[in-house]
Amino acid sequence: MVLVALLLFVLLPVAIATTFQPYPRHPSTKTINCDHFLDNDVSETMESDERVRMYDPIEQNLPMDCLSIITRFPYRTKPRSDYEGNFPIAYVRIVFTDYYYLETIFRATYEPQNYYCYFVDSSSNELFHKRINALASCFPNVVVSNVELDLDSNGTNTNAAVIACLEELVKFKDWKYVIMQQNHDVPIKTNREIVDIFKILNGANDIGCTPPTVHIPEADWSMKGMQFFKNKTLNKTIKPNDVYPTKAAMQASVSREAVEYILNELDLSTFLETLSEIYYASDEYLWATLSCNDNFELPGGFTRECFPHGNSFTRTSVWTDTKNVYKCKSKQSRHDICIYGLEDIYKFAVSHDIFANKIMPDFDFGALECTIERLYNRSNGLMYPREGLDLQYYENLSQVRYMASRIANGGIRPDNGTFICGP
Repeated sequence: MVLVALLLFVLLPVAIATTFQPYPRHPSTKTINCDHFLDNDVSETMESDERVRMYDPIEQNLPMDCLSIITRFPYRTKPRSDYEGNFPIAYVRIVFTDYYYLETIFRATYEPQNYYCYFVDSSSNELFHKRINALASCFPNVVVSNVELDLDSNGTNTNAAVIACLEELVKFKDWKYVIMQQNHDVPIKTNREIVDIFKILNGANDIGCTPPTVHIPEADWSMKGMQFFKNKTLNKTIKPNDVYPTKAAMQASVSREAVEYILNELDLSTFLETLSEIYYASDEYLWATLSCNDNFELPGGFTRECFPHGNSFTRTSVWTDTKNVYKCKSKQSRHDICIYGLEDIYKFAVSHDIFANKIMPDFDFGALECTIERLYNRSNGLMYPREGLDLQYYENLSQVRYMASRIANGGIRPDNGTFICGP
């Protein structure tokens, strides 16, 4: 299948994006004035009948052979620049529904030097599985995990699914960072901008560090109790031996060094089994616990000395509690997180985050198309007011400054109390 994909890329000049081509919007969204919503702070909430809703086409209406997939969109076959080509990025995406939506997002993030792994919920329907596998078969840098796990919105088995994809991705030798995503995360930064940000991180991971918000299972929360290290001696000798369960979004950006350390040095089986007892958001405790407990010495990790600092920029979302409800102009939510509509996408231009959660096609597909079209245009050199990176924002993040301090100290952590954790 990889050979077929390579041959198609060579033999199909129509699919090669060598010169700028307008973004191929879906016919249902062609009348939307995207600039109106992207460049203006629209105050009113749209009416339901003003929104374009998208559902996956029936099988015969969406051809999934490689010729059809590659000609639906002008995929690149060469990096946009040596700068981007020399800094490959990997993606893990946990998926369960909305194939056409996912293909639309794939178009926006696809770069030939990057790598992509999909983990498909085993309870998803057969056609969805078939389509994801067909997409992957057309690109040499896309894989689908063959591990089967049932997933749900409580986070059940999500950690194991992520690990399964990471085990696939480390087979590719040269990527620098990996971004963990869920089904309805939408990119709002270009590949070039993400490379700029990750270069500023300089090995630091983008993982939050906050207290648990649910009851944590009774267990021996120590290195010895969880048997974290494959080297069993370390589980007894590491000081301090206690481990503090720590929470952050599942979406994270993690260095390759950290991933290899986790896969090669750690045994997470007891830890993941314990996390599975958490009744809600069990997927939010893996990365934060490993990163924020100093005694793991995770490459690019943070520190409990700064608990609960360490804001994450990998994903932005709006929680629709009473304090933030005004920030969700669509007035729609799922699991207490705003579902962005066209009236919300104005804010993406000034966001420091690289993905937004969530846009859903059965609520407002136009919001996705406008977001992706703007990203496509910016990736191809078109400039807009309000766009661009505030590099100083990333330089001042606690986790970035902490990493810089360690590098300056020859890898040694700053003495307790000497590092200023804020903002």
